[in-house]
Amino acid sequence: MKRNSIGLLLIILCMLPLTALLIPSGWLPHFQMSANVEKVFNWLPNAFVGVVFTTLGLLKVYGWRKGIVGGGGKPASCRLLGRCPSWSKQFNFIFTTFLLGIGVVNLGVCLGILLGR
Repeated sequence: MKRNSIGLLLIILCMLPLTALLIPSGWLPHFQMSANVEKVFNWLPNAFVGVVFTTLGLLKVYGWRKGIVGGGGKPASCRLLGRCPSWSKQFNFIFTTFLLGIGVVNLGVCLGILLGR
């Protein structure tokens, strides 16, 4: 598999939980769920998004601390960990903060659902 197709697959997998929000509720078939299954469906998307984005943000912080520079033509690990050389330092920082913010907020929502608040 080419590197571009692997990257596209990763993007699709990360965006999959967000696309569920775009489907109107009337389009999905209605079925009766038990209370436990309904509770899992409430927290699972937030947990998935929270874990993925927090992990990506922490990987970016690790790469930033190690001084890894990503960009085109680099191995996948450098692209995942490294900062983009064509972006400014401030934009790299904002992007990393954005990833961590989305992840931590979703993990907080997940925890709130699990605790019943």
